[in-house]
Amino acid sequence: LMLDETIMFTTDTAPAGRAISFGDLDHEAEWERAAKLLDLDPDIVRRLRHPQWECVSRHECSAGELSGAASLFIAMARPNRGESVASLAVSGQVSASSIAAAAQELRLQASLLEVAQDTAAIGLQLPSTIIDEQELWQLSRDCAPIVSRFLGEVQLLPADVASAAFANWMASVAAQFGGKLRAPAMRPEEYGSTLDEMIAESIVAMSALELEEIGKNLRGATAAVVGGGHIARRCMQLFQEAGMRIVAAADESGAVVESAGIETAPMFLHLDAGGLLVEYPDVQHALHSDAISMAADILLLESHGAEITEGNAASVQAPVVVEASAGNLTCATTQALSDRGVTVIPSRVTQCLRVLPDLGSSRARWLRKERAEKMRQRLGQLWNDLSELRKRHQLPLPRAALVLGLQRLAEVERATHP
Repeated sequence: LMLDETIMFTTDTAPAGRAISFGDLDHEAEWERAAKLLDLDPDIVRRLRHPQWECVSRHECSAGELSGAASLFIAMARPNRGESVASLAVSGQVSASSIAAAAQELRLQASLLEVAQDTAAIGLQLPSTIIDEQELWQLSRDCAPIVSRFLGEVQLLPADVASAAFANWMASVAAQFGGKLRAPAMRPEEYGSTLDEMIAESIVAMSALELEEIGKNLRGATAAVVGGGHIARRCMQLFQEAGMRIVAAADESGAVVESAGIETAPMFLHLDAGGLLVEYPDVQHALHSDAISMAADILLLESHGAEITEGNAASVQAPVVVEASAGNLTCATTQALSDRGVTVIPSRVTQCLRVLPDLGSSRARWLRKERAEKMRQRLGQLWNDLSELRKRHQLPLPRAALVLGLQRLAEVERATHP
């Protein structure tokens, strides 16, 4: 991204699905349940539960609308200073707690895939949601030496397009003094779209595996989709390519429902032209809540808030609910759905492929046909491990994912600190 390309990044328009928090499912009570089930030593749990974090620098900003102090946070889930992966978020909403959560979530996701890596998280907390490009570039120059000193060799996993630009600039600056910060080898916009593609591919693959568990397959199945982001759109396309019908679609403006299946291509053209879903012609319109309660095989959530709560969980008819973005479901809501026999596929599982070492520099290549089989093998093995754990201990899938991740982390911890 060249500096003469005049742009403004705004964090409130960043695509959903890459939130850095790991949600209510990982609060203390869930960890305690998982640790008790595994009979883990409290000292191990304490070391795993609380990543080290600190605000390593503050920079005064003055250009454009960006005025005030920008704070750089770094959290390390396993500070061995080996080669690591680190999530990166540039936002006005970044906090120390969210950065610590992101580092922990990366480590859990890596453990699910049995990838032995150090994990960390980097967050630049801005004093404004509007990011002036020149100021952001200057901040990247200031932050690169600090990040290199704290983390050593690290593969950066940006959260969105603005963060990808920041990662590229930091990596370029670090290389000038021998630093080893590695950013995605593609333009920020391309990185954002390929990251969405990867998550969508994972969602469809996991949805197919769960439908097989209940005696169904994608062809002939139905889906209701809540959320109008890039991941939701791509999932709808992939679902339809696999022979599914999209029977409901909803965004913040409203919902459309069609038991025979919605033609998504013209709907996307309408939305891309600036139209609202509630204004889409020649379809049956419904309330937002109707999409959530639609009789479908899969309910996909890709929105910015909690669409399902304890209060409306009983209205969900879909046997499978898929979390495309973190924070859609609280622990209590997940439990309420599980008590009714609904399987929740959490974002921890649908997004875990992002931690694979070769994805940071070659995500686009990973999604080519010759690599798709490797992705399916990875997800298939993880699914088998989760299914075995779910059946053995009668666990809901989100809790099984936490238990499996914690079990594998504890094994590494024992070997590292006997």
